[in-house]
Amino acid sequence: MKAENNQTIDVKIEKIVPNGFGLAFAEGLTVFVALAASGDRLRVKINQKKGKTAFAEIIEILEPSKDRTEPRCPYFGVCGGCNFQQLKYEAQMQAKVEIVRDCLSRIGKINYEREIAIIGSPKPYEYRSRAQWHIDRRSRKIGYFQRNSHEIVDVEVCPILTTEMQTILTELRETIVWESFSEQIIEIEAAQGGQDVSVYSTEIVEPTDEISFQTQENRYFYDANTFFQGNQFLIEP
Repeated sequence: MKAENNQTIDVKIEKIVPNGFGLAFAEGLTVFVALAASGDRLRVKINQKKGKTAFAEIIEILEPSKDRTEPRCPYFGVCGGCNFQQLKYEAQMQAKVEIVRDCLSRIGKINYEREIAIIGSPKPYEYRSRAQWHIDRRSRKIGYFQRNSHEIVDVEVCPILTTEMQTILTELRETIVWESFSEQIIEIEAAQGGQDVSVYSTEIVEPTDEISFQTQENRYFYDANTFFQGNQFLIEP
């Protein structure tokens, strides 16, 4: 008998696919398991089933993968900002390489067997130099969207933010005047350049500060409303 919604089944994760899902095959189904690691043996509950495809959540880790680690973020799994913190950093990079290879094959019909190079960050945490924060004036929450939802997770500390970005988030939480916003949900963009941080929102009247990033040969000028590399440790000097 095939598994149905809310049923519990045991699976083994074959690999990691986009959005951090673990891929497994069981009970005649292709099962996508949130927050899994390749090699995990898991007891999962099916939340949604469509035809021969199912989406499931972990109920119990029967046998953890060698790639699994304890996430540093206390909000991980609830917050939708990160998908791979359950994996050791080396496993995260390998998973991303295999995701690219799979997309080339499955979507592009390209059988690419050569090495796919990936440049790792020297800092797996405290590297993120830009962010988009959501503010709910009614519930007085500041943070990121909850996984698979537009509910806001109230985030005090984000481990992937640089020290300068975390300082801005903390100051925002301490000084915000809730009654000053006209909309219930507000988005705030923040970006770092050097030691400076630029902040932008449609609710902020003051001009957005221009910031810059210096390499050996060039200086790049931008602000929070402009795209720039979110991990400045990856920029060539």
